[in-house]
Amino acid sequence: MKWIPRSGKLEAGGCIWLPRMIDKARRFIVLGSGYLLDGEYMFGEHDFADGRLLRFLGLSSAQIVEIVRNEPDDARAAERIIAASGRTPEECRAFSRRFRLVVGPFLSMIDADEGRAPAGAWTTFLRALYNTIVVPPALAAFRRASRR
Repeated sequence: MKWIPRSGKLEAGGCIWLPRMIDKARRFIVLGSGYLLDGEYMFGEHDFADGRLLRFLGLSSAQIVEIVRNEPDDARAAERIIAASGRTPEECRAFSRRFRLVVGPFLSMIDADEGRAPAGAWTTFLRALYNTIVVPPALAAFRRASRR
């Protein structure tokens, strides 16, 4: 069975994307290492959305992994992550609103790609635009940076 993290639309402790990051951290722990999980999902600072959440929280992916490793319950892991960040529930909600403005259109595309929702016309258009304009230069830059 193919591993797929939870939807990026989900929240924990008022923070959107946090349940998905917890899933990715748990997968990272199972795999043992690497920024690319199962050849498909970037994790931590290498992923655009993960990176935004990590910056907001002021934590590194290694800190997230350590908290998740020591807390088997996802809800408690989310509480511990937010506590470690020092962020308030109000700050988490404000971040989630901003996150939805920037990444929101792509959340439906991700859900469609992962089989959680049907792809509508908007999602199909957005995927084509993204794959044509964003992905090629981003992959080229990532490959150049990875060679260093």
